[in-house]
Amino acid sequence: MKWQKQSIWISWEKHRRTENLCKSLQIPLHTFNSTKPRYIKHPLFLIRTLFLINRIKPSVLFVQNPSIILTCFVSILKKIFKYKLIVDAHNIGVYPFLKKDRKFIEIYKFIHNTADLTIVSNYMLAKKIKENKGKPFILPDKLPELNKSSDSEKAAQIKIIFICTFATDEPYEEVFDAAKMLSQNIQFIVTGNFMTAHLSREVFELDNIKFTGFLPEEEYIKLLSSANFVLDLTTMKDCLVCGGYEAVSLGIPLILSDTEVIRQYFSKGVIYTKNTSKKIADAVKKAIQNESRLRKNIQELKGILINTWESKFENLIKEIERLNRES
Repeated sequence: MKWQKQSIWISWEKHRRTENLCKSLQIPLHTFNSTKPRYIKHPLFLIRTLFLINRIKPSVLFVQNPSIILTCFVSILKKIFKYKLIVDAHNIGVYPFLKKDRKFIEIYKFIHNTADLTIVSNYMLAKKIKENKGKPFILPDKLPELNKSSDSEKAAQIKIIFICTFATDEPYEEVFDAAKMLSQNIQFIVTGNFMTAHLSREVFELDNIKFTGFLPEEEYIKLLSSANFVLDLTTMKDCLVCGGYEAVSLGIPLILSDTEVIRQYFSKGVIYTKNTSKKIADAVKKAIQNESRLRKNIQELKGILINTWESKFENLIKEIERLNRES
């Protein structure tokens, strides 16, 4: 298709959703990475972004939001370079989650109103885009193509992989309190950089909690493949957790926060829980009691989600083609 040859995607951070979308759209992805502080790398990224757009002069420009700075910048450049702007907005690209960032709400409104299309993962985020006079398109993450590790060993203990980045929306303290209520035979393997969380010494002394830190992709998939269950929780009401997609791809049953958005999308093979230690502990017990049924149901869900995504993606292509004809 002609628009694909005249399109690029720019991202200021690496993300699986972006990589999968670019692969499906068959358009080049330009990811800018740096370990330098933000006050150094962001000005450099702005210059690189401008040079790239000026060199390629795309008819359709895709960006990942976050970064809000990148998205605001290309929204301003849109009037100069006359491209169609399509923004793939994650939750914090739709509204500022932290109170300290809510002073920037007018910037969010400007971005949503300027973009020709804003891709979001669910209807609650789409509603916010509409409120800001933007045009949303709902497309959840494509299930990642993960190969279940054949050499992953099933332990005698029940193994629960707790997907955690120690972000402000993750009730990890409640999970650790839940672990205290459960048998030592139930092991919680916690991913993510725990060094930034300022956890108490007591947590590290619990026999049924193990911290892995961030793992290379191959080790991470091997770990997930060995799990009885994947636990991924959020206090955000409109968030579809990444760990959920990964677990479904590998056929691992889930324990997820009980929100309307999560129930609607992850509809099978899941035990839902409120984000309190008692409810989390109860959910773990219920999952263990129903593991065989949950494993069967998660495989059914995988097939449903693959077919649903393909249908939505076809509609996205049609919408992009319509926008391109307007150029």
